This record gives sequence, structure tokens and C-alpha cells, in this order.
Amino acid sequence: MQDSLLTFGLDSAGAMRLASSISKELGKRVPISFVFKHPTLQSMIDHFTQTWPAIVHSVREYKGEALMEYRLWHGAKVPMDKPLYLLGSGGHARTVVATLFSMQVPVSGIFTNLEEDVGENILGVEVLGLLSHVPAATECYLHISLGQPLLKMQWASQFPNHSYVTIVHPRAYVDTSCTFGEGSFVGALAVIDAAVSIGAHSIVEVHSMIGHDVVVGSFTLIGGMAAIAGASRIGDGVVMGTHSSTAPKVCLGNKSVLGSGSSAHVNVPEGCTAIGVPAEILYHDIPIKM
Repeated sequence: MQDSLLTFGLDSAGAMRLASSISKELGKRVPISFVFKHPTLQSMIDHFTQTWPAIVHSVREYKGEALMEYRLWHGAKVPMDKPLYLLGSGGHARTVVATLFSMQVPVSGIFTNLEEDVGENILGVEVLGLLSHVPAATECYLHISLGQPLLKMQWASQFPNHSYVTIVHPRAYVDTSCTFGEGSFVGALAVIDAAVSIGAHSIVEVHSMIGHDVVVGSFTLIGGMAAIAGASRIGDGVVMGTHSSTAPKVCLGNKSVLGSGSSAHVNVPEGCTAIGVPAEILYHDIPIKM
């Protein structure tokens, strides 16, 4: 317990494997530097018991099957013992409905803020009513099927006590070391590499790619075929347009926008809109309009 693992021949490659195994087991990213800072088993245990007094083991079911989790960070897989309702009747709602059908998960109905959409059908699922008609938190699960981050924030604030479903398309590849917040969505053929953390109510659209050790905030939209290079940081409420990309270790600040087809080679400050290759700041503190 007190002997350094380095004395047993632990090298950089071994430390990387060990850090990955610990991350996978704890459901929380542990960097390779941790192994060298805490080279004995006793020092590792002391660190975890002092820093994380309540370690939880997240449920992992990415390989070969779809993922549906509620409040993933609590480590509990909740059975479908209550109806699932979607909030939102726009284009992204169609994507979510189609994904749930491919997973053979029933959708009990849709609620919207658009009175003219009430009574319509989205791929066979009826729009039952307005947001004011959503059942109580004890009666259902929800998923906000909107592609607009700021509106999504507003809707989530109206239903803070509900449990939100996180959905990963069965044809997406997600490494087992990744973690999600509640209410997020990953589309078909998306690829999410090792040790990625994605917050709550974020969207990773079809064919997108997220490299290793990336952190994506909450209420963020990663457009179709976007590519985020390794060790990048994507803030809350960010919009990355279709075919946009980042260089490694780039930070996109909260509520920033990276235009379609643009490539961020340097950091984009909070609230800014950047376009071009390489991306340049076009606007600052202008509300997102979609």
C-alpha cells in the first residue's frame, strides 16, 4: 500500500491505462498526472476519500446497445415506469421521435409553446397541449426536444423538479469513459472519444466527432458533422454550426457561436460570434437568433 508503483516498473503508457481504468470505474475523469502525483495505493485512496466522500459508480451500457439514463451522475438506471413526454414541436423533435422509435421506446405525447401546433402529429406522436398542461414531476419523464439553447434553458427552468431522459442513438459510438448530464441527446453516427464530459440538455448532432478529454457544457448545440479536437473546452449555451470545428485545446466561451463551416484555431470569448477559417470575431454580446 505504501510502495510507489514506479518501483514496480510503471511507465507513462501504464499510467495512462491506469488513469483510464480509474476514470471508467468512478465515472469521473482522472488525468494521467494524478498517477504520478499519487504513486502509492494509499495516497490514491486518501485523495479519493477526502475529495470525493461519496463516490458513485455510473451505469455504462454504451457497447452494442442504446443508452437511456436519467440523472446519469447519480449512477442509477431508472426503469420506464412512467410515461415519457417530449417538450417542443419543431424540427429537432422529429429527430428525437425517430431515435426513440429506433430504440423501441414509446413516446406518450408532446407538449409545446405553440398553440397552433396542438392537435398535430409528429411522426405519429400527438401534440397534446401547451407547456402549462405538462403532468407533475411524479407522473412522467421529460426530454426537451429543442435545438435552441437559450429557449431550452427557459423551458428547463419551468420544470426543475422533473427527471429528464438522456438519449444516445444506438448507432452512435460513445466510449465507456464518457459521462453525460441529464436531458442530453447524441445523434446517429456521432463519435465521442475517451474521457469526454457532456453537461445537461446538450445536443450532439449526427456525424459529429468529439475528441478525447473534451468538456462540453450544458444547453449546448453541436451541429451535424462538427468536429471538436482533443482537450477542447466548450462552454454552456454554445452553438457550433454544421461542419464547424476547433483546433486542439481551444475554448469556446459561454453563449458563444461558431458559424457553419468555420474553424476556431484560438479561443472564442464568451458571448462572441466567430466565423471563417480561421474563425474571426464578428459580433460580441448579440443574442443568438435561430
